[in-house]
This record gives sequence, structure tokens and C-alpha cells, in this order.
Amino acid sequence: MKELIGRKSAEEALSERETRFRFLAEKAGDILFQIAFAPQPHLSYISQAAEDIIGYTPVELSADCGLIGDLICSVRQSLPLPDITSPRMPLVMPCAHKDGHPLWLELYLSEVIDSAGKLKAVEGIARDITERELKEQQLKQSYARIEALSNRVLSVMEDERARLARELHDQLGQVLTAVKLDLQLLDDELASFQKQKERLAQSIGLIDATLQLVRRQSVSLRPPTLDNMGILPALRDMTQGFMERTGIVTTLEARGFSERLPLDTETALYRCVQESLTNVARHAKATRVQIQLKQSPTEILICIEDDGIGFQPQNLKISPDHIGLTGMQERIKLLHGAFQIDSGPDRGTRIQITVPKRVQNHEEVHAG
Repeated sequence: MKELIGRKSAEEALSERETRFRFLAEKAGDILFQIAFAPQPHLSYISQAAEDIIGYTPVELSADCGLIGDLICSVRQSLPLPDITSPRMPLVMPCAHKDGHPLWLELYLSEVIDSAGKLKAVEGIARDITERELKEQQLKQSYARIEALSNRVLSVMEDERARLARELHDQLGQVLTAVKLDLQLLDDELASFQKQKERLAQSIGLIDATLQLVRRQSVSLRPPTLDNMGILPALRDMTQGFMERTGIVTTLEARGFSERLPLDTETALYRCVQESLTNVARHAKATRVQIQLKQSPTEILICIEDDGIGFQPQNLKISPDHIGLTGMQERIKLLHGAFQIDSGPDRGTRIQITVPKRVQNHEEVHAG
């Protein structure tokens, strides 16, 4: 008898709750709904706001609308719901208005448990987030256009570097070499004119220095080794030249590299190491630099670490001295990679770069 009374009280309380729910639902701007699970999952209630938001009346929806089938499917897939003490993420459900234009609804769900502890129904609120979703899509499209433009700018910049490097090497380098040969011939003809010979020797020395500068600038603009042999030989040349110019002990370790990477990946990684070494030479006051490259089946990892004076990473955006680091971050972002800086006063700087691995395809091999 007590069990019957208790069950009746629970049913009355449930009925009263449903009455309050329906009253509030008719006053709400969002769609309130209830999906019952006995005997089969079905829409047992939906508020009048449905007509304002999705164009269908509650009667039309209760008939046999594909939208309700999608709604029931989304709800069933979300069960069981997280414990009430845990955060519940709303579901986002794409659908279509009665007139055909797309809609997005954000669903907030709550379980209704009967006196036997079984799931009786799911109550929910459906909020129209179409405007927000469209703006997010527009924002993503804008980001995609900016990314495409950034890639194009970097590509044009690298092409221009390559063109300038060729002109320096092929034109200016050849002219200087020809002038040097002429001066050497003139030097032979002025065997008895010591002062003139000394001036010629100085001129030849200046031309030699200029030729070396042209070669260095040509390689700095776009090293032929990068295009012809890949990133590892290019980095070996770079670190060797850096050590000779600065006296800073520089080591390069590489593991797992057995094939060429895509040209854009090799170029971005090369430029990041180049910028890192430039910063070491200008600001770090370091005596040692270690560069590590690792390749796994899924990603490429580069770590550049120095023993210099370090800096505060939080000052990165406001210091003109570190604008090159910002450029490095942008390059890696375009490759959908990760860029991390660990530094501090008197403890050196460690830069870690991770990018997804992509193997160079046939067209890129021939393009390179």
C-alpha cells in the first residue's frame, strides 16, 4: 500500500512538473521540447517557439517530420548524459528551416527519471545560434583567405630571393671576376712600377672581399643547397658558416631523415633556424648553440638551444629586437605546427618547433 501511495505521489509530482514545464515553455523565446522513450522514442512536446524559429508548427512537427527524427537521433547519441555535477557541453545540430534556409540549433538536455529509476524522457532547450554560426564560418573563411595570402606572400618573397641570388651570382659575380682578371693582367704589365702595383694589389683585395660578400649574400638570400639537396645539407652549410663568422661553437644533430620534405616545409624550417642563429649572434652573447632535428612518422621536431643571456618571452610582442621571432611563429602557424620559446634572464633560450610530417610529392621534386 505504501509503495502504491509513494508511486502515486511520484507520478503526481511528475505531472505537476510537466505542467509547469509546459507553462514556462510557452513563455520562452527558445524552443523547449520533451522526447519520451516509451513505448518508442517520440516527440511528446515542443513549444510554440518552434514555429518562430524553424517555421514548423508543433502539430506539423509532431506528425512525421524528418527534423524530429534527426533530433531524436542526436539526443539518443548523447545518452547517458554526464552527471549533473560535471560540465555538460551543448549539442550543435544543423537543420533546415521550413523555407529551406540552413539553421543551427544549440541543444541543452536534461534527463527525466521515473519512480523506478528508469529514463522516462529527455527535456531540452533548443536555441537558435544560426547568426553566431554564420559569423564563425565567415571568420574561418577570412582566416583561410589570410592564410592563403600569407602563403602567397612567402612564396613570392622566396622567389624574389632566389632571383636576386641568381643575379648576384651570375651577373655581379661574373663582372667582378672579369675586373679582377683585368687588374691582374695589368699588374703583370706594371712590373717596374711598385707604387702602382701596391694600389692594384689593394684593388684586387677589395674585389676579392666583395666577391666573398656577394657569395655570402647570394647563399643567404636563397642557398642552392636547399633546393638541390634538401634541408640537412643546407643547415650543415649554414651552421659551419655561422661558426666561422662568429666563433660560437655550433653543433647540428639529425635523426630519422631519409627523404626530402615538401619545399614549403624545408624553406620554413631553414628560415626559422637562420633567424634563430641571427638572434644568437646579435643578442644572446652565447658561446655555444645546439641544433637538433628529429623526424618521426607523424612530425618533424627542431630544437635550437643556446647558453646566452636569455630574455623574457612575455616581452616578445613589444620588443622590436624580437620581431623576427614573430615572423618565425607565423611561418610555423601556416604549416599548422607548434612554436614554443623557453627563455629567461641568464639561462639561455630554447626554441622548439614541431610541424606535421608531409612527404615531398613527385611534382615538388621536379619543381625544386
